[in-house]
Amino acid sequence: WRRTVVLARERISFMDIHGNSATLPGSGLVSKDQGFWELERLRNLENRRGRIFIMEPTQDRVQRGFEQFVEMAGADRARQLRDVWGEISPDFQQFVLGVLAGEVWTRSKLDRRTRSLVTIAGLTALGRTRALELNVEMALGNGATREEIRETMLQMAFYAGFPSAWEGLQSAEEIFRRTDRSDRETA
Repeated sequence: WRRTVVLARERISFMDIHGNSATLPGSGLVSKDQGFWELERLRNLENRRGRIFIMEPTQDRVQRGFEQFVEMAGADRARQLRDVWGEISPDFQQFVLGVLAGEVWTRSKLDRRTRSLVTIAGLTALGRTRALELNVEMALGNGATREEIRETMLQMAFYAGFPSAWEGLQSAEEIFRRTDRSDRETA
C-alpha cells in the first residue's frame, strides 16, 4: 500500500494510488472523481507558491516517529498505543507514527515542552479528551509542569469556552492523580 498526504492551505486530503481520496473534517470534500484533478491543482500551486508538502509514512519515518514517541511516552506506553492503533487501523498507525511523530514532533522550531503545551491548548479547545490525556502524559515527560498545563487550559476558557477548559482540567487532574499513584507504587 502507499498513501500520500497532501497538506494545503485550504484542505488536508489523503489520496491513495488508486485516486481514492478523503478529506479531514472541516477542510472541504474531494470525491474520488475529483481526486486526481484536485491533486494536480495542488501540485500546480506547489510549483507556483512552494506551500504544499507531500508526505508519505515511509518505514524510515515510521521508525523515527516510533523512537520519538518512545522518548515522549515511554517504551511500554508507546508500544501499547502503537498496538492499539494498529488494531484499529494500520493506516492510522502509520500516519500517526510516520507523519505526526516522525515529521511534526521532530521539527526543531519548537522544543518538545512548548509543542506539548500548544497541542494541549488545541486539544482542550476541540474537546478531544482521549488525545488530551495522552498529550498531558507526554507533556509531563517533555518538561511541562502541572501548573503550566493547568494555565494553558485556563487560557483556553476564554477562547474555546469554559466547558472545554473544565473538561480539559478534569482530564489533566485524572492524569496527575494516576501519575501520583504510579509514582507511589514504584517508590
